[in-house]
Amino acid sequence: MKMKGKELFVFWKNISLVVLGTIVLAFGAAIFIVPMNIVCGGVSGLAIVIDKLIPIEIITVDVIVFVLTWVLFFIGLFVLGKSFAAKTLISTIIYPVALSIFMRLADPNIL
Repeated sequence: MKMKGKELFVFWKNISLVVLGTIVLAFGAAIFIVPMNIVCGGVSGLAIVIDKLIPIEIITVDVIVFVLTWVLFFIGLFVLGKSFAAKTLISTIIYPVALSIFMRLADPNIL
């Protein structure tokens, strides 16, 4: 099925908003949630808890987020189907990468 005109614009607008929202979420997590060890739920909160339970220097919060995100993506793919996977693949790729970049760029003494 080929998209034309307005459908193509809406498609790229939605993709852009998903990317922007994912980057904003990763920025907020890297600047506020992870440095303050705020367990607010979701993958980032679970990663903070796991990081505190398994104090290994190599296994950091961003690595745990990366692993958990992909594990949950594949569970969603098998349970919810291909439509789910197509809609969440972009966030699954961008969030762990953006979180890792922002965590490395952020100075923990800012706050």
